[in-house]
Amino acid sequence: MLEWYRAHASMHDVMDDTEALVVAVARALGARRALDVGGLRVSLRRPFERLAVADAFERYAGVRARRALE
Repeated sequence: MLEWYRAHASMHDVMDDTEALVVAVARALGARRALDVGGLRVSLRRPFERLAVADAFERYAGVRARRALE
């Protein structure tokens, strides 16, 4: 896990930084357009999909999170 902050940067700026880091590491490991992760082919095309944590839990774990505004 890696966590960092950048002064005066928005959440979207930090997400852009994260995408750039992931692509740079993948390319340093020899990947060009996609990376194979546990039998799943993950595209390195930017922008990456962005979704809320609650949506990720629902999609990938089948857990429906209660929303604060519900």
